[in-house]
Amino acid sequence: MLLHSDGHTVSQFAAGEVCPNGNCFVHLGGSTYLLHIETFSKKLCATPATAVRGTTPDASVVVDFADRSIFDRFGPGVWHELLLPDGMCCWHDVHGKPHIAVSIFDPRTDKLRSGQVIQFGLDTSGEAGAISAHVEAVYTTPNAPRTTHPLVAKVCVCVCVCV
Repeated sequence: MLLHSDGHTVSQFAAGEVCPNGNCFVHLGGSTYLLHIETFSKKLCATPATAVRGTTPDASVVVDFADRSIFDRFGPGVWHELLLPDGMCCWHDVHGKPHIAVSIFDPRTDKLRSGQVIQFGLDTSGEAGAISAHVEAVYTTPNAPRTTHPLVAKVCVCVCVCV
């Protein structure tokens, strides 16, 4: 649900989702979008924030985390069908380009593994101006498989993704 600036009007986004996570707004290509993760469907979706009040806008899939090729950058043997996208943070760089970092939750308990966070750059180079994402960086948290929410922090003059 989104409460509009008038303080009274509410729009429903992402109807029917069971476990929405990591919501944030980004401005891209002259439009504002609500990015949201539906954890159990393993999808990161974008919904136009300019939807008509009282309607449920169509969401487009930006990243499908069931696609194991996303995990190829982690090395062999990292991907598993139980891995779930969890928390997300977003920011714009000094040029106004949006980026996101998505935590990957690993519910397996058979042995201690490293956690993963994937950083994506976003643009509108897809079909008909659709948002597309490309992997920019991969972060691991040794012996901490359950990263849940990344944080972006400016330290001195650099921007760091903290997991």
